[in-house]
Amino acid sequence: MAGLLHAISMIGERKGGVTIVFNSMSAAYLSEDQKSAYREEVEKVINDVVEAKYEDYWSITFGEMTETPSLAKTGHRIFHQSLIQDDVQKIETYIRNINNLWAVDS
Repeated sequence: MAGLLHAISMIGERKGGVTIVFNSMSAAYLSEDQKSAYREEVEKVINDVVEAKYEDYWSITFGEMTETPSLAKTGHRIFHQSLIQDDVQKIETYIRNINNLWAVDS
């Protein structure tokens, strides 16, 4: 479990689901295989805790700070939609404002 947070910019929860967002640096330097292994490890840790404590399971979505909602193709799910239910331009502005205010992607 040690070192799992180094690649994360933010974690959000909405309607019983968890969204974990890779920071831009990790998104750029980790290979797809490394990202996949990382996702598996994080999912295991989270769901082991949730199952032990609440006998439940959480849906987990992963995204990257480099994703831009307004550039997504129609019907293509991106992490932003797991955090906020609104128009894509508003969602993009919201995420960028969080990053500008708190430098979560530094």
